[in-house]
Amino acid sequence: MCSTNMGQSIRTDIGLMWLKFHTEKVILGSKVKSLMQQKGWLKIPPYYYSPGAPHN
Repeated sequence: MCSTNMGQSIRTDIGLMWLKFHTEKVILGSKVKSLMQQKGWLKIPPYYYSPGAPHN
């Protein structure tokens, strides 16, 4: 939503405001992701093999 609003805003100051929101959300998300990896809460799902495909 932030990226869409940045691209559609006509005023530069409003676009920069949305950029600030987007940057804050990215920073928070990266902190949460690294914390989840440290705690072992984030696990890689098993690989998907389509039916009939060889499993090599």
